[in-house]
Amino acid sequence: MLMLEFADVSKKYKVNSWILRHISATMKVGLFTIIGPNGAGKTTLLRLLAGILEPSSGKVLLNGQDISQDYSQYKQRLGYLPQEFGFYPEMTGREFLHYMARLKGIPSSLYPCRVKEVAHCVGVTNFLDRKVGGWSVGLKQRLGIAQAVLNDPDILILDEPMVGLDPEEKLFFWNYFFRLSRNRIVIFSSNILGDFITFSDGVLLLVKGEIRFYGCIQELIDLIVGKVWIVHVPVEMVPLLAKTWAISGIHSTDTLCQIRIVSDTLPDILGVEPGEPRVEDAYTYLVR
Repeated sequence: MLMLEFADVSKKYKVNSWILRHISATMKVGLFTIIGPNGAGKTTLLRLLAGILEPSSGKVLLNGQDISQDYSQYKQRLGYLPQEFGFYPEMTGREFLHYMARLKGIPSSLYPCRVKEVAHCVGVTNFLDRKVGGWSVGLKQRLGIAQAVLNDPDILILDEPMVGLDPEEKLFFWNYFFRLSRNRIVIFSSNILGDFITFSDGVLLLVKGEIRFYGCIQELIDLIVGKVWIVHVPVEMVPLLAKTWAISGIHSTDTLCQIRIVSDTLPDILGVEPGEPRVEDAYTYLVR
């Protein structure tokens, strides 16, 4: 059984400058999303799971074995897309994928077949013989995803893979990642709650280097049952309400705004009514 675990992991870059503090979680086969505000430690955690960084304390374990004990073997089972991925602009897409295949230790006899397969899966087949320097941002992101899955990894780690993709492309890759995750561990980060995270088997929320929540989407939403309130107010009242209440959503009309408030108690605002909880409400409640 495939199981990736980080146990009591902490990471600091300077004395008393902690990026992550004593976090623990276990991930099995499935699709997992790491969310949280900027600076929460999402990229650092993914780099630790990918073995690029070493924990200041604690361990990252694959099937109970510390990945640092045989990182070369772990790397063969890993696919990784960093947040900022560099390309050689004078290479064609095909040359780049052949180059990455060689770095990943894939036998040269398998290059053509595997490159053709992943290029088709991510939709870059028609661009393979063009120099990467001329590719659009979205196509480069697709190429980055292609190199990450080139070695058919057991563990796929993607740092904000939806950046540069339009809504249709995002839906395509969500479906693609979901299919991949049925027999492997797929982990990615996102700053956008609307990135179809309801498809995830597990959601991990990081805030200031600590885990505020880890579980399924329904468990996240259940945390705020009875804590969501809706009120319609004039536009000019919104800034004033924002100083007092945690606002998770605003929908404007010509003269009024529908405000979603997350609060343990009934807000003392004329016309307020209970609302159905959403992911955005739970995020606001836990991050505030």
